[in-house]
Amino acid sequence: MSDNHSTLDLGPTPEHREATAAILQLMQRHHYREVAVDDALSKQIFDRYLESLDPQKTFFLASDLEEFEDLQTDLDDALRNGRLQPIFDVFNRYRSRVQERATYAKSLLQKDFDFTVDEEYTFNREDADWVVSAKAMNELWRKRVKNDVLNL
Repeated sequence: MSDNHSTLDLGPTPEHREATAAILQLMQRHHYREVAVDDALSKQIFDRYLESLDPQKTFFLASDLEEFEDLQTDLDDALRNGRLQPIFDVFNRYRSRVQERATYAKSLLQKDFDFTVDEEYTFNREDADWVVSAKAMNELWRKRVKNDVLNL
């Protein structure tokens, strides 16, 4: 992950680190069932985090996920050591991708759509693969915006 953070990027505070330590302690010592903070839990937390940010896989690129791949099994260690920046890096990338998509969607609204072309748009992308390129993401969003315009 890049160390180049924009001034608008979010980052962890001392309070986040304290809260994380308290939550981990509660999970390990006082949960009704023993919870092992290990690689398996790390992967589960990471997958749910991505799912909560981008459930339809319309913002992150496959290359983003490749960049964050180590976090799947390192998240438990990072949390135990109070290293929260990697989690914020994922969120900051998400914010950046959302801004890119919003800018692209607005640019599409300046153009006319050809509604005579027979094409499909898949609404539910939960089970789809992550988009592999900016070009493919633009095509996905072109269809999405075209569909939205048509529905209006």
